[in-house]
Amino acid sequence: MSKKLGGPCRAPNPEVGCEPGGVVNIRPCKQLVADLPPLAPGDILLHGHTHVPAWTDFGQGNLYLNPGSVSIPKENTAHSYMTMEGSTACWKTMEGACYHQLQL
Repeated sequence: MSKKLGGPCRAPNPEVGCEPGGVVNIRPCKQLVADLPPLAPGDILLHGHTHVPAWTDFGQGNLYLNPGSVSIPKENTAHSYMTMEGSTACWKTMEGACYHQLQL
């Protein structure tokens, strides 16, 4: 489908989760998933708190999207943002160039 970058659990050990600011959280990823809002199959979770661009499948046909960060990007990613035009999500550099596109 697409290159996967980022995701809800980005800790070095898959049994551990992450807190804001990259602080490792001792809650298992299963608990992080359990803490998500109620999602129906096919729902999209748009979350920008990690400052890491992401487009990742999870759950029951769900999609996790993260626009990245215009001010404080993490994990050596570029300053970026995401736009939605119709059913197309586009991750863009600060110059406006689209570096990843996803048809929803």
